[in-house]
Amino acid sequence: MSAPFALLAGKFDWLGLAVAAVITGVLCRLVTGLQIQNPSRVLCVVQFLFLGVLLAFFADWSQNVWPTGRDFPVVPLTLLALAVLSAYRGAHGASRVGGALFWLIAGLYGVLLVFGSQNLQIDFLRPEYDAPGAEALLVLLLPAVIQFIPRETKPVLHSAVLWAGVLFVVLSLWTIGGLSRQVAVDAVWPFYEAGKSVSVLGIAERLEAFISVAATVGCYGLFSLLISAMAHLAEGVHPGWGRYGAVVAGLVAAVILLFAPGIPVLLLLLVAVILWCIVPFVSSLLFCEKKKKK
Repeated sequence: MSAPFALLAGKFDWLGLAVAAVITGVLCRLVTGLQIQNPSRVLCVVQFLFLGVLLAFFADWSQNVWPTGRDFPVVPLTLLALAVLSAYRGAHGASRVGGALFWLIAGLYGVLLVFGSQNLQIDFLRPEYDAPGAEALLVLLLPAVIQFIPRETKPVLHSAVLWAGVLFVVLSLWTIGGLSRQVAVDAVWPFYEAGKSVSVLGIAERLEAFISVAATVGCYGLFSLLISAMAHLAEGVHPGWGRYGAVVAGLVAAVILLFAPGIPVLLLLLVAVILWCIVPFVSSLLFCEKKKKK
C-alpha cells in the first residue's frame, strides 16, 4: 500500500484522513474475516474485470513516480510485466517477493522520515477538518482485496489490514509538516517535493531518486497483489486457469491503461464499496443462514 499512500500524502487534511483510516481499516478487517461460500462464476468474472480496471488506474498513477516525463508508459508496462511474472505461480510466489522487498521499502522510507523530521513545522500541522477525497478512500479500501487471495494466507495479513492506514496518516503528517497544507495541495507530488529538503547527517543530499525507487517498488508490490487476486478469481471460474488469469490480467490492464486517465475515481470507489464490502457481507449472511438450516 505504500506507493499510493506516498503519491497522495499531503493532498488531504491529516485529521479527516485519520478518521477515514480507522473506519475503513475496521471495515476491511471485518470483510477479510468473513465466512463466505464459494462465489459464483459470474461474480468472479465481475470482480476480475473490476480489478483489471483498478489495476490500470493505479498503473497510470505509477507514471508519476519518475516526474521527468510521461511520453510513453514505460514504467507501468514494465511493472505490469514483472508483476505478472511474480504472480504467475500463485499468490505465495508474489508474497515471497513482496516480503523480500518490504525491507528495502521500509529502509528507504525510514531514512526519509527520520532525517526529514527536523524540517517539520508544528504550525503547519493544525487540522483543517476537511473530509478526504474519493482517491484517498479508494486507496484506504485496497486492503479488502486480500479477501480474494487463498484463505491460508489471510491470517498473516489481518493485522496489516488494520495498520495500513496508519502509514498513510504518517506520510501525510510528514509531508504537510514539511511543506504546509497550501503548498502540498498545489504540488503535483507533495511527498516528492518534501523530500527535496531532506539532509542526511547535516549534509544536503539529492534523495529524490530514492523516493522514486521506493514508490516504484511499492507499485510493483501493489500490482503483484492485484494480479494475484485476479489469478485466484480466474481459478474460481475454472480450476487450472490461475496462471492464464495472471497473464490475462496484465494484458487487460495494459489495454485499459490507454483509457485510465478518463476513469472517474468516484465511480471506482462506489463499485469497490459494492463489490468488496456489500456483496461479501450479503454472501456471508446467506452462507450463515444456510448453515443454520442444515
